[in-house]
Amino acid sequence: ELETVSVDDPGLEGMIGEELYAQLMEDVEMLDGLIEPLDMDRVLVGEQTPMFFGSAMTNFGVELFLRHFLEIGTTPGPRRVIGGASKTGGGDGSADGTIAELDGKLQMIGP
Repeated sequence: ELETVSVDDPGLEGMIGEELYAQLMEDVEMLDGLIEPLDMDRVLVGEQTPMFFGSAMTNFGVELFLRHFLEIGTTPGPRRVIGGASKTGGGDGSADGTIAELDGKLQMIGP
């Protein structure tokens, strides 16, 4: 099972060794000076993006990223529809063939 440990944990150095701990503390100091603290209100309005570190090739940080992605993600919001208001079917979420712009791409919704 994956465990998350704070960089402030007094036992961290013993867990990862002196050399990795020294490198981690140097990296944390650099990042603290370069990156603004995460503000979820700014993220939700698109003014800030969360940053995760990892490697899909070595599977380092992937599970942690996916867990946090699910926690901080929001449900889809309304989108601008070209040519007027969006039309839906019988209340079940099905669409009637309206063309909508989603993330800058035109997409056909429904049949």
